[in-house]
Amino acid sequence: MKKVLCVDWGNVLIEFDGGQVGRLLKRGRKEILLRDFVKKHDADLISAFDFYEGLKAGGHFRKEIQWTEFAYAYYQCLSDINWTMFYALKDLKKTGRARLVAITDNNHFSFNLTTLLFPLAVDLFIENGREQIISSHQNDVRALKRSFTPFVRAYDLFGFSPDEAAFVDDKKYNLEAAVTSGFDRDACFLYKLGSRRNHAQFEKFLDKHFPAKS
Repeated sequence: MKKVLCVDWGNVLIEFDGGQVGRLLKRGRKEILLRDFVKKHDADLISAFDFYEGLKAGGHFRKEIQWTEFAYAYYQCLSDINWTMFYALKDLKKTGRARLVAITDNNHFSFNLTTLLFPLAVDLFIENGREQIISSHQNDVRALKRSFTPFVRAYDLFGFSPDEAAFVDDKKYNLEAAVTSGFDRDACFLYKLGSRRNHAQFEKFLDKHFPAKS
């Protein structure tokens, strides 16, 4: 029986459509976007404006794009709360079956937008007045989950061990990082946004690791 559920945000709890920014780019630039900009941006090594300036300087935009247009496209990437996941997590917390901790690769710009647009989702991770959130952009992290740093920081800051926690993420490589950092492999779930079958499997996963209290 587990005590803590660690939750990724992007395309798990929050619907994120990166295609809104992708449509501003020339064809074939997606790999460049991920390799040269996104990873650094999520680790807070470059700001959102630096991200824009780098794309502009590299000639990656399909036409002349101003910062305001780029910022608005970025804003549109944050589509909505995944309400199916939201209510599953809300019920898990309300019934006392688990403590919720967010562990997310999330840059400063996107984190602030998420907080402003979807406060109900963010509030799931408040426990006794304290936010239970680890994000890759935070000053004491500044690294992606693949580095293991966000996981280790969560253990230390929120007082739990990986063997008493479960983890849900939409990226297989992040699940592998979680396992390497101490999570039980069968306590890690690969989430597929928009799949009813996958979410039904996730509900069974919760019932297994966080059974209802008698």
